[in-house]
Amino acid sequence: MVNPHGQGPTKMPLVKHQEYAIYCDSGLGPTFGGGHDLHMAENASTTTSCYSHLGYSYECPLGQQETFLTGVRNFTVTNYEVFGFNW
Repeated sequence: MVNPHGQGPTKMPLVKHQEYAIYCDSGLGPTFGGGHDLHMAENASTTTSCYSHLGYSYECPLGQQETFLTGVRNFTVTNYEVFGFNW
């Protein structure tokens, strides 16, 4: 993601609801955070149902919960890659 605020790569700490750091639900696309801080919808490249609303589980700069990552709350995804891991 290209940050519209001109900030480089930023690590956003997981501050609460660690059990939902990666939200697993077979009916959803890749989703992170208990409040769906970052959600990629099914057919992410053809819909604006993808969204970010940071601040529930992941901390971000104050007042930028919905716009920090992309400049807007809802967005379309061109391409993404999700890495898996074993516990």
